[in-house]
Amino acid sequence: MTSLQDLPPELYPAIVQHLTSKDLKSCVLVNSFFQGLTQCVLFLHVRVVRGVPARIEFFGSPRGSQLIKHAKCLSLGYEFWEIQDDKHVSSFFHALDQSKVDTARLTDITRWEDIPGPVLRGLYVVLMPRLHSLTFNNVCNIPLTAALSHCPMLRRLELQTFTTVAATAADGVDLKALPNVRHLDLTYWDADDLAGTTSLHTYLEAKGTFIESLSLEAFQNNSADFSMNLFPSLKPSLRQLTFEYPDFEELKHSLHLNEFRKLERLRFITYTDASYWFDCFHFLHEELEQHSATSSLQYVQVQVTLDSGKHVDFANSENTSSESVASVSLANFPHLHLHVIIRVREIMEDEERTRVKAPIEDYDRFQQAIEASLWWWVQASRLIVTRDYDWKEDSTW
Repeated sequence: MTSLQDLPPELYPAIVQHLTSKDLKSCVLVNSFFQGLTQCVLFLHVRVVRGVPARIEFFGSPRGSQLIKHAKCLSLGYEFWEIQDDKHVSSFFHALDQSKVDTARLTDITRWEDIPGPVLRGLYVVLMPRLHSLTFNNVCNIPLTAALSHCPMLRRLELQTFTTVAATAADGVDLKALPNVRHLDLTYWDADDLAGTTSLHTYLEAKGTFIESLSLEAFQNNSADFSMNLFPSLKPSLRQLTFEYPDFEELKHSLHLNEFRKLERLRFITYTDASYWFDCFHFLHEELEQHSATSSLQYVQVQVTLDSGKHVDFANSENTSSESVASVSLANFPHLHLHVIIRVREIMEDEERTRVKAPIEDYDRFQQAIEASLWWWVQASRLIVTRDYDWKEDSTW
C-alpha cells in the first residue's frame, strides 16, 4: 500500500473520528485529499461569520453552504442578525434545511422584534422545528410561548446571560401543543423581571410536569421568592437539580428536598472560599436530616473550584464534620453517595484566569483537606473524590 487512497473508502470515517481537530487541520494543509474526509468532523459545530450567512472561514476557503450540511450544532451570533441581503439569508436557510442540525445557540439579539422578517421566518420554519436543544444567550424580549410553539421536538431549553422574555400572553398559542422540554437551564435570570417570570410560569404550569432536569445559576434578586413559585410545577417529575453558586441562606427557605419524591441527583457548583464550602454542607446535612427515608435521592455532587497555591482550611468547621448530623443523614439514605469534583485554577500576574494546568501537589493537598473535613462520609465509604484536570473556565458548549 503506497497511499491512503489504497484503503477501502468505507474505512476512512473510522480513521478520521479518532483524530483530533488539530491533527485533521494539519492533514488538510499537507494534502487536499483530506479535505473531503475531515469536513464531517471539523464542521460538526458551525459558527456563521460576517458576510454570506453560510460562510465558514476555514483556511480562507468560504464554502459554507457545502459545509453546513455536516453540522449538528449551530451558533448564530451578532454577525448573523446584521445581514441585510435576502438572497444570502435564503441561501443559508436552504443549506440549513439539508443539514443534520438539531442543536442551536442564538446569541446577542438586541431585541427579538428587530429580527428581519426573512430571518425570523427562517428561524420559525426551517431551524426551530428540527431542534432537540435550543439556547438563548443574551437575547432580549423573546416571545417565549410563540417561539416554543415552533419547536415540537425540543427537549432542552437554556435561557442564559441576561436573556429576557417579552411581556406577552399566550396569544392564541395552544399551551398543550408546546414541546415537552425535559431539561431547563436558567442562568443569570433576574427574578425581579415580572414579565419574564410570568411568561416562564405560564409555560411551566402547562408543561412543568415533563421537566426532569433543572439547572439554576447565579440568580439575581429575590431568588428565594422565584424558586418558591418555580418549584411547585416541577416537584412531580424532577429527577436532577443543579445549583450553581447559590445563596444557601435564601435556598433553605425555598427548597425542601422531602417534597421532591423523584429527585435522584442533586448538584452544587460552589465558590472557592471555605466559608461557602461550609455553608454548602451545613445546608446539605440539615436537608438530609429532614428527608424521608422513602426519598429516591441517591447521589449528591459538589464541584469546588480552588485557587492554586492558596491555603483553604476545610476542616475548621463543626458543620461539615459533625458525627451526629452526618450519621443521621447517612442512616436515612443507605444508597446515597457524595461525589466531590476538585478543580484548581492558576491566577496569572494580571489576575486573568486561564485554562487550568495546576500542579498535582495542589490537587493532592486539597483532596486531603476535603477528605479530612468529610471524614464521616469517608468512614462510611460514601465519599468519591475526583479531579478535573482539563476543565476550561468560561467555556461554552
